[in-house]
Amino acid sequence: MTYRIALCEDEEFYRKELEQMLNRYSKDNQDCFELYSFHSGEELLDRYSEVYFNILFLDVEMEELSGIGVAEKIREQDENVVIIFVTAYEDFALEAFRVSAFQYLVKPVNYEKLSLILNRVLNQIRVNTIHNELTEQFISVDSTDGIIQLNIDDIKYIEKIKNRIDYYTTQGIFQSYDTVKSLVKRLNPVDFVQINQGEIVNWKKVKDISDSTILVDDVELQISRKNKKKLKERYDRDVMKMMAKRLMDKMD
Repeated sequence: MTYRIALCEDEEFYRKELEQMLNRYSKDNQDCFELYSFHSGEELLDRYSEVYFNILFLDVEMEELSGIGVAEKIREQDENVVIIFVTAYEDFALEAFRVSAFQYLVKPVNYEKLSLILNRVLNQIRVNTIHNELTEQFISVDSTDGIIQLNIDDIKYIEKIKNRIDYYTTQGIFQSYDTVKSLVKRLNPVDFVQINQGEIVNWKKVKDISDSTILVDDVELQISRKNKKKLKERYDRDVMKMMAKRLMDKMD
């Protein structure tokens, strides 16, 4: 799995030191880290809406906007990213708690302490991912933007293009490398239906079905010959159920 990590530190020495330690941990533990370095809180905030991060390392004592200030602004838009503060002060627990930080590291950073924290962080991310998938609220995607969790209701359809998987959602298009066979096993068949060899649709987004196509929101997709009959029958049954429910509601 690939984890996207941001380092926000205005002192180059400490930033480079932390980069080296993270690369060492990645090599030692066979975890794939994609590192992004920022020289200021303002620089990180400018990019934050464009990049999905799993973990943030924030220096507390930065000029202009402090690490706490950065964390407060990030928490307004992202409740899930794991925040780890890097500080020169020992007693920092109260401030870290206020912005739901996972932990804090005291400079100079010790590799063994960093490793212990990362072990816990990555385990928490994995557990949360499994929990969300079991409750069928999200699906975890090891995308080209790092590990992201897509809300099931936001997905319109999924398409395989060569060895790439594209997720078409209400939030945009997300890409990963997977197989349709693997996805079908992970997705609830009540919510998602494979319509041909390379496409899976969110059944809640289906607006109409013709002899050879299915309308998903405003996109028309081709249905394979072998799937046409069962999909049309399912759609007609759902329409009849909906009409019957409306009739019963009017009678009540």
